[in-house]
Amino acid sequence: MKILVIQQRYGIGDMVIFSPYFHAIFKKHQNSITLLAKKSSKAEELFLEDDSIEEIISLEKNMDGLKGFFTLARILDKKNFDKVYIFNGSLRYKILAHYLKIKSVFHYPLFTSKDIIYQTAKIFTEKCINQTVSTIPNLKIKTETIMSAKKSYNFDDEFNHIVLGISASGPTKRWGIKNFISLAKELS
Repeated sequence: MKILVIQQRYGIGDMVIFSPYFHAIFKKHQNSITLLAKKSSKAEELFLEDDSIEEIISLEKNMDGLKGFFTLARILDKKNFDKVYIFNGSLRYKILAHYLKIKSVFHYPLFTSKDIIYQTAKIFTEKCINQTVSTIPNLKIKTETIMSAKKSYNFDDEFNHIVLGISASGPTKRWGIKNFISLAKELS
């Protein structure tokens, strides 16, 4: 069985938030998935060592419009997917799934937007696979990779290291570098 998962949000954080839902789909079917994602989400790097994701198809920004639709259709048509899970309320991907003659199409309710993304994804996934799904993200990284990074950055197991990810995709989410500097000083 070939399974396609479509998650088209732009951000790295969004992709991490969706990871438990991808893993739940994999676990339900005991079959690795192909993930269609925006290049800006860094899915290729995030899921590099994740055995539940067989392939990642990254889309550039210029995949919108009719030309983008048919380019995407040509890329996906050769893969012969049996199921697709579309984490998006857009009519475009539902039409694409039918155009590709995918037998089982699971899709957000049409025109779903401005939602609480983890909650909508949880409800959608649970309904599709008929199982309770955790919302806790889990990036699967090999121990050797972690050990190599710890060595490379001189991480000491006796010391608590705090990493601040100081980026966001929208102005309402941005906190400002001065706030992060103050937080880091306070924490140290």
